[in-house]
Amino acid sequence: MNGSGAEMPFLDHLEELRVRLIRALLALIAGFGVGFFVVQKFQLVGIISRPIQPYLGNGGKLAVLTPTEPVMIVFKLAFVVGLVLAAPVVIWQVWAFMAPALYTRER
Repeated sequence: MNGSGAEMPFLDHLEELRVRLIRALLALIAGFGVGFFVVQKFQLVGIISRPIQPYLGNGGKLAVLTPTEPVMIVFKLAFVVGLVLAAPVVIWQVWAFMAPALYTRER
């Protein structure tokens, strides 16, 4: 936020950190939304489970041990896809927060 090389007070650092964390969190939420759409649209759970289907004993179907497991598989996969999609934004926010503290030779 404060592009100058001057020192910032502690509270300004906290404000900068808060803004960077909110931007990264918003990118993760947007990535999760896109990831959920992609998982549903292209049925990624079926694509991922296809290589192991011949080795499954109950007719090629995955075993469900808890009632929430089918939903959680979709949510976890959507989160991983969203994390991959949001990774450039999150990495950029980390770098933008850390870069002003580094010397020119360290960058």
